[in-house]
Amino acid sequence: MIWCADGTGAHAARGVGRIAPPTRVRTRVVPPSGKPGTILHRSALLTPYTAETIAEDALRAGRGAGLDLTVAADATAADVARVQEQFAWLGNRGVRVNVRRDDRPRAERAGETLGQRPARRGTAGR
Repeated sequence: MIWCADGTGAHAARGVGRIAPPTRVRTRVVPPSGKPGTILHRSALLTPYTAETIAEDALRAGRGAGLDLTVAADATAADVARVQEQFAWLGNRGVRVNVRRDDRPRAERAGETLGQRPARRGTAGR
C-alpha cells in the first residue's frame, strides 16, 4: 500500500513495498538573530509538497534562520530520524534545523483552551 501525497487515502500497488504514512509535524521558522522578521508557524502532515514549502520558508528567512520541527508524541525514533534526514540539507544553506518529539501527548494538549488561560488584566477600556 502506498499513501497518497496528500495523506488522504491509500492506493494498493502490486510489488511495491509499504511506505510509511505522512508524519504530523508542527514547524516554526525563526528569522536570524538581530534581523526583523515574522516567526512562521505551521501544523500539517509532512507530505513531499509540505516539506518543500517548509524548506522554502526556511530558506526565505535567510542564513542564520532556525527551523524547529516537532513530531507527534507517539512518533517512533524512525519517524524523528526520517524528518531530521529530510531537512538536514538546510544546514548547508545556513539554516539551523532542530527536530524533536513532542513531550506532551495529544490528550494533554487538547485540554488547553482559551477559557483555561488566565485573562489579561488592565486592558479593558483601552
